[in-house]
Amino acid sequence: MAKRPTKQQQPCGPSWSVYHIKSTPAKFVGIIVDASDEQTAIARAMEVYELPPNGHSRLIALLRGNTLQGGQPPRGH
Repeated sequence: MAKRPTKQQQPCGPSWSVYHIKSTPAKFVGIIVDASDEQTAIARAMEVYELPPNGHSRLIALLRGNTLQGGQPPRGH
C-alpha cells in the first residue's frame, strides 16, 4: 500500500482574530494572517473584508493561539 503524501507546513507569521465592537456580543469579522501587530491586522481586515473607513475605531484584533505559557487553553473552558 502506498504511503499517503504528507502536507508540507509553510511557516507563517502570527494570525489575528478581528472583531467589530458595536454591541454585546462583539461580531467576528475574520482572521488575518501574517500581520506584525494589531494595527496592521485591523488595516488589512478593513481592506480584505471591505469595511467602511469610519468603522476603524470599533475594530479590535486579538492574537490567536498561545494565549497562556505553553499554549495551553485555560482549564475548565
